[in-house]
Amino acid sequence: MSRSYTFATVVCEEDFELMRLQARSFRLHAPDHLVAQIFVVENGRRVSQDSLLREYGRLADKVRFVHASDLAPIPPSVGGWWSQQVLKLLIAKHVWTDAYVALDAKNHLIAPMARKFFETSSGQLRMNGYGYKDHPLRGALERTARFVGVDSGKCVDFSWRTSTPFSFATEIVWQMIASMKQPFWKTFLDEQLTEFFLYACWTRKHWLTIPGRATYEMSQPFTKQLWDSNAGEIADLCRDAWTSGSPFFSTHRRGMAKLDVAGRAALARF
Repeated sequence: MSRSYTFATVVCEEDFELMRLQARSFRLHAPDHLVAQIFVVENGRRVSQDSLLREYGRLADKVRFVHASDLAPIPPSVGGWWSQQVLKLLIAKHVWTDAYVALDAKNHLIAPMARKFFETSSGQLRMNGYGYKDHPLRGALERTARFVGVDSGKCVDFSWRTSTPFSFATEIVWQMIASMKQPFWKTFLDEQLTEFFLYACWTRKHWLTIPGRATYEMSQPFTKQLWDSNAGEIADLCRDAWTSGSPFFSTHRRGMAKLDVAGRAALARF
């Protein structure tokens, strides 16, 4: 199987500089044969499209900008943390590849992107996860599991991660959206669901239980993330990123804002 992927990043104005870094990293490390489409989903004010396209270089003709209002009439009063979750799912309406990878602006390629990170040799999408017994999002997972109608206890024992990069099977997202009371975005917000938990629980109930539909294999390397580290920890984190098996590194803007001078210098060198 020779699959190419769609990549979709929901970006707000505050993350535009990080988005430029992501685009530049794609220009350096994303091979043409793996990239079919790139969606930049503008959640709020529109980004500087020409500036961003220059950073994508040879991939610029694969980039399409979609504004949040093109996907759903989400009221401005809805916080960005909630709206971006809905958008990561609704963008599937525009995806024609059988899988797409949701990204945040904080995800940057640090090494050549290879097919083996996203899928097994037999074509199964790769994923990973962990237990949520002591996780701060346990309540959200249990609430979403009850909504879908799966055993919340089993989900707490193990569920898929809630961080990007996250690979969606496009057909599963289409079916999930179509199965829910419409409009999807309103149901999602009214029930206070979360995008990755909803997808994982719905897949667990309606897809993975069907013989021959082993869509995922749980061996994907974890992507290292910068949240709140000092200079010494930055050095360790960066060193681990090189050997993690993931071509991505995640730099949250709030995490960078907390760095001292030495920490920022260490991150800049990396």
